[in-house]
Amino acid sequence: KKIINMLETNKNYTKFPNEILERATASKFRLLEIKIIHVIVRQTYGYHRREVAISLRTFEKKMNVDHRNIHPVIKRLADAKIIFQRTGPKMKFGKTVHMYSINEESFHRWNTRIGIKKITETGINNIPIKERKKDLKKDITQLVDKFDMNK
Repeated sequence: KKIINMLETNKNYTKFPNEILERATASKFRLLEIKIIHVIVRQTYGYHRREVAISLRTFEKKMNVDHRNIHPVIKRLADAKIIFQRTGPKMKFGKTVHMYSINEESFHRWNTRIGIKKITETGINNIPIKERKKDLKKDITQLVDKFDMNK
């Protein structure tokens, strides 16, 4: 009830895009990936911007995570085209800061918990996790039988 009252009386909150929230919640992203996405969303959509300069130190402060652990995760998200990262302006002492934004075109590629897409002769089907486990066990049994050297 306290949060609802805060929203009614205080206009100081971020309108978080529903599609990003839903996709991030249903995704198989790791915790640091989700945190980075949230920081970028807060710094962009929260201030009505499409792109923003964010230093590793800012990520570190907002996420309470060492910046050395953040850099590889940002690279992975950028390589997967989940976020956009480009070289931004030079800051104090000549350090370069990167510009970040969410790749809104990538939402359809965020993996969900529902299942994975598998290509078959009939097209692409969504295979539930239980069926994937059964198929995996069957494949392992076939491999063990194929390479069984005790025969």
